[in-house]
Amino acid sequence: MLLTIARYTIFGLIVFSIILFYLIFTPLGHQNLYHTLSYIVSQKSDLNVTVKSVNILHYPHITAEMNINKKAKFNLDGYFSLDKINMIYTLSSQCISSEMCKIDDDIDIGGTIQGKYGQLKIEGEGKALDGYVVYSAIKFPDKVEDINLSMREVNSSKLFTLSGQKNLIKGKANVDIFFSLMEEKYRRGVITYTVQDNNFSGIPLNLSTTITIDGSQQTFVSQVSSPYLQLDVVEGKYNQEEKKATANYTLEVNDLSRLEAILGYKYLGTLSLRGKLSYDKYLKISGFSKTFGGKTSFVFQKDTLKIFFKKSSFSHLMKLFDSPLPIEAQTKGELSYHFITKILLVNSELKDATFLPSRMVDILYQKSGVDLLKEEFDNSTLNLRYYNDVFQGTFKIANAQSHLYLSNIKVDTHYDNINAYFDLDMQRQAFSGKIYGTLDNPKLNLNMQKLVQYQMEKQLDAMVGKGSRKIMESMPMGGVAKEVTTEVAASFMGMFF
Repeated sequence: MLLTIARYTIFGLIVFSIILFYLIFTPLGHQNLYHTLSYIVSQKSDLNVTVKSVNILHYPHITAEMNINKKAKFNLDGYFSLDKINMIYTLSSQCISSEMCKIDDDIDIGGTIQGKYGQLKIEGEGKALDGYVVYSAIKFPDKVEDINLSMREVNSSKLFTLSGQKNLIKGKANVDIFFSLMEEKYRRGVITYTVQDNNFSGIPLNLSTTITIDGSQQTFVSQVSSPYLQLDVVEGKYNQEEKKATANYTLEVNDLSRLEAILGYKYLGTLSLRGKLSYDKYLKISGFSKTFGGKTSFVFQKDTLKIFFKKSSFSHLMKLFDSPLPIEAQTKGELSYHFITKILLVNSELKDATFLPSRMVDILYQKSGVDLLKEEFDNSTLNLRYYNDVFQGTFKIANAQSHLYLSNIKVDTHYDNINAYFDLDMQRQAFSGKIYGTLDNPKLNLNMQKLVQYQMEKQLDAMVGKGSRKIMESMPMGGVAKEVTTEVAASFMGMFF
């Protein structure tokens, strides 16, 4: 019996020795061994790993060379046993990939892997994403603890592209990530991200964001600053499972004209906003402003911005534009802007409207003697449409005794000119005509026939009374005589205007 056992044992050792010799010392054996190791490592790591060489002649000191995803080279050198490891590694590549995409990037990092297999400490540092990275973590069979990752001066565009996000602010970014625990279904940690963009549509911007993660719940704060604006987002909350987010914000702009490249128009003055933002299938931003007096509220959702005015100052609103309408009033109404079609619509009512000193008011006074500065109007409307640098619409301003109507308004902000028809009945004057020319020096073309007719009617009313004048006009040929006289006088006056 003992001889039989000894015989089989010796036979087994001989077979094992032959297999070992085959695997270690023959090229065909190497090929079979590397192929088997490549399959095992690929299955364990979820990567496409190809083992190029393994040297175990000085075991437990071994060296190994591998290719990962046919792009990266990964080398190991050090102590390796059945219960623990203490090895140095290097990783180099000209490409980096994620589930989202692949990008060209020179990677050259190295570090150590040491400890028992149930608790491995991994450390490393080197070049990646055009910057420098340092990291460490403790790997357990079912979790990772104390993950520290520091990234300095990395390319923010590459970083966001790899994560499948759109990078609006581009530049050199700094990232600090700490996770005390990361499991398959739970993670707890903090991410801090800062980036400086020296040319965001011609504007220097700094972005700073901190995200605190506890399972599916995330809280965040963010700050965007530049010489011209300050945006603070606070009390941010995000539910990763539901994909819903809420936050509060404040925005202070000290010079709107500097944001022309972003807003698409050179608005003037300052702006102060505060409100809430939320995300539930689409982004919604709401808030209010006291910049224009009264109460100005707004909401942005589904590519459309709507602004609601209540007792807002019309003159303050007009100061946004470089060629404002010279009117002060309390404004009630709505403004909407569609960001895809780039169409602006304004529908508003003006209460207690008064004209402000302007070149247009002076010209009207010189031509007709009507002083708009003396009038106050309690019934007025403004309807405008803005598209491709052109305002079009109507403007009606009136009180119980007087009115001024502007129709077929066309203001080209690109060429700074205006065309509009007007009808005025005010201060014992009644006439119509056209406004045209440049915004800073408009011209008036008066309808003299209506002006002369109105003056003649006033003179007749003074002499015979309004009732008698209407009887005269109803007599045969009475109206014809008035029309002929009016037309001749108007033609004569027209030569001087």
